[in-house]
Amino acid sequence: MVKRIYFIAGEASGDFLGGELIKAIQEQNADIEFSGIGAEAMFDAGLKSSLFDMSDLSVMGIAEILPKIPKLLSRISQTVEDIIQQKPDVIVTIDAPDFCFRVIKCLRKKGIKTPVVHYVAPTVWAWRPKRAQAVAQFLDHMLCLFPFEPSYFEKEGLKADFVGHPLVKTVPMHDQKTLDAFKDTHDMSKENPFVLLLPGSRRAEIDKLLPIFIETINAFKNQNQMALDVGVVAVNKHKSYIEGMINGHGIHIIEQNEKYKAIQSADCVLNASGTITLELALCQAPSINCYKVSFLTYVMLKCLAKAKYASLANILLDEPLVPEYLQYECTSDNLRQELEDILINEKGASQKARLLDVKSILTADPSAAANVVLSNLK
Repeated sequence: MVKRIYFIAGEASGDFLGGELIKAIQEQNADIEFSGIGAEAMFDAGLKSSLFDMSDLSVMGIAEILPKIPKLLSRISQTVEDIIQQKPDVIVTIDAPDFCFRVIKCLRKKGIKTPVVHYVAPTVWAWRPKRAQAVAQFLDHMLCLFPFEPSYFEKEGLKADFVGHPLVKTVPMHDQKTLDAFKDTHDMSKENPFVLLLPGSRRAEIDKLLPIFIETINAFKNQNQMALDVGVVAVNKHKSYIEGMINGHGIHIIEQNEKYKAIQSADCVLNASGTITLELALCQAPSINCYKVSFLTYVMLKCLAKAKYASLANILLDEPLVPEYLQYECTSDNLRQELEDILINEKGASQKARLLDVKSILTADPSAAANVVLSNLK
């Protein structure tokens, strides 16, 4: 009899994890149907369609979410009803805890006891530590990306496993010939330093960070009289918008499927904080971690935050290796000075060498996550 797994992913990083997990499950058991909410990576792996556009759940910040609450509440109800109708054998929620956990709590209130596996542990070590006790009341299993996480949940009675991060195995490493060909394709000089801009996948992130990144590049060129090649990775749905923002600044558009070539070619990356910080570390890319949110969101996060660092590389290494410029410190002047240290004063070389240790900390085995999900099938 065909088993059914219902997935809920809320943004690009969750879609990637979902895609890798679906492929790992299929390698062990091909007689499974996948449904739920996802995007391209999960479609490619075997998800037939998405209940609605996953981008509806990709909302940044506390203040930013307020005007979208009615739509999100509607999506919660829609998802709950879809799960009740489909009667899956197990539910896999991936990240997006504000949405996913509300869905599961609604299901529990309606008496639905379908096993739930949550992938990507809430960062209880960073902020709101009491969430570990709260989620133990309605989840059945937690899949953790980092080795220090399971203990937070196990002490609350929730099964938790460190399964590693699939990026360790899935980030492709390109040889120099491939990287040279990438630069040739984009008409970049092999002599000029190459700076890559990664302003995020959300419109709000792009609006807040890309103008500062552009100012930084222009200020660096003016201050140092140095030629740079500059590129920006454009998420497909925001490509035309980004093209309008960079028009006249001599910045190359890099397609999403060339992201890793661009990262590994870059002498420095200016990036929005998030999962990308781990990808940069695994690629040994010197980077500057940046983020800005609304004033209200910043104040609330400042009160709740427990972690010393925002970059995953810094958290894993427990040291401020990757420079971080958040909120009011995220200015073109600060970023320009840091960019000078990396490109001119050789700070980038020492950062690159130390990032080798990140990969050794993490193991990655998508089949381990698949084993947990399959063990929860009725």
